[in-house]
Amino acid sequence: MFYQDEYKNMKFVPALEEKEVEMDVLYVPPKIVHNNTRVRTFKDFFMKDGKVCKNIFVVGEPGTGKSTFTQNIALQWSELQLDRASLEKYSLSENHETADHNESTANRTEFTIYSRDSTAENRETTAEKENESTETGDFQDKDTLSMIHFLFHVRLRDANAHCQYVNIIRDQILVHLYPQGDKLERTFSLVQCLLEDPKSFIVSDGLDEWAHPSERACAGTLPSDTECLCPSDMKGRTPFIPLHSATLVTTSRPWRLAQNPPVDSKIKKRMDIEGTGDVGKLGGNMVKILNEQTGKNEKFPEIESYVRRNKTTSLLHTPILLLQIVCLFFEGKEVCGSKCKIYASIIDMLIGRNPHGTPAERSVDVTPPACFAENLNVKRCWTIIVNLAKEAFEKLFPKSRHAAVVFCSSACALNEEDKAFALRCGILSAKKSTFLSRRESHLSFMHKTFQEFLSAIHISNNEDAIEHIIKPRYVPSDSNSLHLCLSDLSQVFIFLCGMNKTKAEQLSKLMNDHLSTCLKTASSNEETYEHVLTNLVRDGIVEAENNGVTGFSPCLQYLALRRDNLSICHNLTRYELKLVTLDISGDYSGEYLRVCKLPLTKCTQLQKLTLKHVTIDEPLILSDGIVNFQLYRVELKRGISIENCPKLQKFIYRNGYCYGREFKQEEYTLLPGGLTLQNCQSLEKLELEHVDLGGHELIVPTHIKELKLKDVKLPRLPLDYCTQLKKLCINNVTLRADFSLQQCKYLNKLKLGSITVGESDLKLPPSITDINMDNVTLSSRSLLCLVEFLETLPHAVKCELSLCKVEPIIEHCMIRQRLNSSKCLNVAGYEVCASTGKMSFTCDKL
Repeated sequence: MFYQDEYKNMKFVPALEEKEVEMDVLYVPPKIVHNNTRVRTFKDFFMKDGKVCKNIFVVGEPGTGKSTFTQNIALQWSELQLDRASLEKYSLSENHETADHNESTANRTEFTIYSRDSTAENRETTAEKENESTETGDFQDKDTLSMIHFLFHVRLRDANAHCQYVNIIRDQILVHLYPQGDKLERTFSLVQCLLEDPKSFIVSDGLDEWAHPSERACAGTLPSDTECLCPSDMKGRTPFIPLHSATLVTTSRPWRLAQNPPVDSKIKKRMDIEGTGDVGKLGGNMVKILNEQTGKNEKFPEIESYVRRNKTTSLLHTPILLLQIVCLFFEGKEVCGSKCKIYASIIDMLIGRNPHGTPAERSVDVTPPACFAENLNVKRCWTIIVNLAKEAFEKLFPKSRHAAVVFCSSACALNEEDKAFALRCGILSAKKSTFLSRRESHLSFMHKTFQEFLSAIHISNNEDAIEHIIKPRYVPSDSNSLHLCLSDLSQVFIFLCGMNKTKAEQLSKLMNDHLSTCLKTASSNEETYEHVLTNLVRDGIVEAENNGVTGFSPCLQYLALRRDNLSICHNLTRYELKLVTLDISGDYSGEYLRVCKLPLTKCTQLQKLTLKHVTIDEPLILSDGIVNFQLYRVELKRGISIENCPKLQKFIYRNGYCYGREFKQEEYTLLPGGLTLQNCQSLEKLELEHVDLGGHELIVPTHIKELKLKDVKLPRLPLDYCTQLKKLCINNVTLRADFSLQQCKYLNKLKLGSITVGESDLKLPPSITDINMDNVTLSSRSLLCLVEFLETLPHAVKCELSLCKVEPIIEHCMIRQRLNSSKCLNVAGYEVCASTGKMSFTCDKL
């Protein structure tokens, strides 16, 4: 079968080119997650609620195993077909009707789902298969694939000349089965019919490496020979299938999906691929293969221990890096935590294995980055590497908007000698084009990450690469511009952090400027973008440290710390990050995120600080430039100091809720020293919830405009001096006997809940327009005074009571008569609960 020929054997990069291994010998299923749940079967992968999902996206970072996973699906499906029927064929006449039994075979087209050179030895009977032992592990339910009638696996990186799946299938599959003649066209017509079958599947790999042909017009990459039929709302998002019923499975890097996503309603299921599902098994398979090739007797646990000692364990979960680390170990080369050094060593190893040797040295006025310090083979061929780096850069950042991962051989600027050398080493790979109109080879780098690594080398050695080529390409405009910027630059930035700190700082500023612009738009998702950029800078800092880079100061104004990147917290003073916004948040597990010390006094540009579900051991002292300070479920072991924050405008401290769970009354958060806010002369909004001030009064600035207190323990609450107060919300707070707000001449909203007013008069200013009281205890005299006050107001006002306890109960009738007799008040919904005696009504002054 076609897929048997295409995917049964795979190159064991970066092993010798002629050494291929069977996929079954090496392959280990990846770790796939859907809604925080591990996906372990094909049934869970393809189905949801008992039905096949019609549009599935598998999203993962580079090198996590997306392509190999889709190839394995195609391979296992084809093996299942071979098991079920050794020579089953599907026939269709020219007019797609059943042919007469005696009709000449010359007028028939046979669409064979098996390869032309399939032999009996390639087919095993079902009985023989059943006698084999079934391996345990993920995705072992191969029978689930039997629901698929036809499966078409396509590589979108090779499909940039087309925008319709039927044409991609023709060029990548049908042309190989029927290179010429009428059979090709008849089979092409048949495929168009097959795509209307709900049990036909298209598995397309690499959406991030595909662009609509119209967007390639200026790139000089691949030709287009088909008419575009894409609807305007779908153009450029994914290849198009008119009037299809087939199921689509698409893989992509995360940022391509975010940059130009399909319509939300089109995505029926999205899953994340997080690298290998079993590091030990995959590593063991690699070691076994290399032992057979080299005659050695290495053990993967020894390699794993070696990697652990070098603190590079995190790299093992990415299959492409795991493969490189294992190969480097067999070569006797040091495995460190630097990605730059790993990729440099791989390129050096590929050059050293070139059977034709290295070409004559040519001088070039470009110094190799420090990561190549011990790579002698690279140094001898440095001129070729420089040329390759330029080619990688120009194809990754072409004049057109989209990068070219696959490009025509004629579009390659390398001279023939350098091109041949790169092909022999395996840094470049060549493949014969399948385009009917143009039989030309097209090239690609061995993996996109290698293209990004080489691009970083070019940027590192060229002063104008960022300013004149990259920067004009990404003009800050909207969230789509930010998506494109991050998707193209993220891996290049990490490599640059290990090569050239100045260029890395320039790139970080470019990405930060985009984020700053996008955060000003209503459509931007602030938290997501901040977290992604924070993780990127975190990885860049780690790469810089692993390469001995000192004095690195990336531009990061928006920092979002989570459990996965908390290490940056210790570098807030070490690196001049020039923070404007800092967000530290725990997760949904209920476990606090522990921060020993938060050094903020030197973050002089910090304006907004948000803490969620965090424990801080040391005193929290803010910088004097803070404007917005918010805490949610935060435990401050040694208190907080904000008395020297003259610019603070908004302060929120809520501890009453933890992701939907209400805390008990006794779980107040104690602030031993209380809150000193008199010096916060710019404070306009204050919210406190579930806080115990430790017996201290709450004295707020006179100019405060909004005050919300809920479940707060404090001895008294003087508010008569808050002349600028506009909105007051008090819930479950003990009020002093004389509750007077008459001096608050701008107060228009008052909300009281779960408090006792008693005999006190609610002395309100004439500016009030909205009064809401919920579960408030007050006397009938206080309520009647309130009613009389409302009648005197010259403007409209709304007063709502809900389940309020009015004492004594015997005066309820008098209150209702008073309300009904009012000529200017409209009373509705008057009710008194028979069991509790609590009163509810709404009163409007028109």
